[in-house]
Amino acid sequence: MYRSLNHLKKAKKKLRSTRYLVFREDLEAAFVLHETADNALFYKIALLIIYLLIPLSGGIDILIDINMAKYIWELRATLFLPVFSCIVVLSLFRQSKPYLEKIMLTGLIILSSLMMLIIVNIPVEHMYTYYSGYLVVVVVGLSACRLSFNDCILFSIAAFLFLFAGQIYSDSKIKPAVIQLYLFSGACGLGLLVSYSSEKKVRMNFLQQLIVDEQNFHLERVNKELELVASTDALTGIANRRCFDVIISREWKIAIRNNTQVSLLMIDVDKFKVYNDTYGHQQGDQCLAMVADVLQSAGKRPSDCIARYGGEEFVVLLPGIGLDSAKKIAEQIRLTVEKTRLLNGSVDKGGVTVSIGVATLCPRAGEPLENLIKEADRNLYKAKGIGRNQVIC
Repeated sequence: MYRSLNHLKKAKKKLRSTRYLVFREDLEAAFVLHETADNALFYKIALLIIYLLIPLSGGIDILIDINMAKYIWELRATLFLPVFSCIVVLSLFRQSKPYLEKIMLTGLIILSSLMMLIIVNIPVEHMYTYYSGYLVVVVVGLSACRLSFNDCILFSIAAFLFLFAGQIYSDSKIKPAVIQLYLFSGACGLGLLVSYSSEKKVRMNFLQQLIVDEQNFHLERVNKELELVASTDALTGIANRRCFDVIISREWKIAIRNNTQVSLLMIDVDKFKVYNDTYGHQQGDQCLAMVADVLQSAGKRPSDCIARYGGEEFVVLLPGIGLDSAKKIAEQIRLTVEKTRLLNGSVDKGGVTVSIGVATLCPRAGEPLENLIKEADRNLYKAKGIGRNQVIC
């Protein structure tokens, strides 16, 4: 994958120190895809502007030589407009999006070929005027049409071949040929220099944006991990008190708004302090983890919240659950813990047990959340007071 921060930084350093405009294969593919999407609209508009400007440039022909203008217009109308019309229409199809740069390159090559065709078929006295326009097309095509540097080289070669063919066809009427070659070389050199510098800058910006995105991605992941750590009990892997307070506050407001019930189970491991002192803290931690596993199997809905409330106390929040259903869930939890038969010599029955207080309320507007918690806590202490291993509601 190219989404490696170290790799991106190395690629940026390499690009800065080398003259080659290329990335590693996967990164190059990503860059091409990015540039294709970024320049798609530009290519379509540029092709349309070229298509409109060529017929409109007939006004310049009239100013130069009104007798010659008709002949040049016939060349444009019979050769350029039909072919370029197909190119413009082709660029508008959605399927052509990955090939728009190549279509743009083709359009520029056709434009330069048309101009050279005009140059070699007009009187000598007007050749230099149109040849200047040819050089302008070359420079603009290389520097302002957002072609890749490789495509700019192809366009330069095509433009040179058209010039060379024009020299042969016109029997060197474009005189002196050496001066024209110098002018063309200067125009190509300028255009290629601008193209190279522009693409290098674009590639550097692309890498920098990827580095920023990758840093933001890592930062977001770290923040999520920190948030998870801050809301999870390290020992049992369930929600901690802080997370529970946030969730119960949210569910309480939902219950008020929807006029629905909320049930809360408050669970305490019986005689856990004695158990901890007898078997040691490591065994005590295993006991708490076992109880947490049982609670997680009981709270199966996404809206249910199982949390460690503090020490050996746990809570199970059951939004939208009535008292009878909550009591059944509590009894299931009590029986499951009892059936684990985790040894506890401090309890008469010989195994770890839990006492559970159940409370259910349908809160009204303005009713404090503490009413539900106090009711569940009160019932928990009733359960512990009548012998433990009980469910009271």
